[in-house]
Amino acid sequence: MVKRLIISKGLSSFVRSLGREVRELLWRAVEGPDSLLSPEGVPLLERLVDINMLIDSITNRDPPLWINQPPPERD
Repeated sequence: MVKRLIISKGLSSFVRSLGREVRELLWRAVEGPDSLLSPEGVPLLERLVDINMLIDSITNRDPPLWINQPPPERD
């Protein structure tokens, strides 16, 4: 499944197109997605949204729409 996703999204060429610093930022984002919210992370976040690899907001938190456990209440 993962290999099929990598191929269908063209992720290998996407990662190769990134500069060294942006690849390092991508690696940090895998470990801690909040790193994409930093000023230097926003351009990468926007590129990942453009290729449908992540979403930048979840607007509907209606518990009946969640498959397993509903999301925690907002702070």
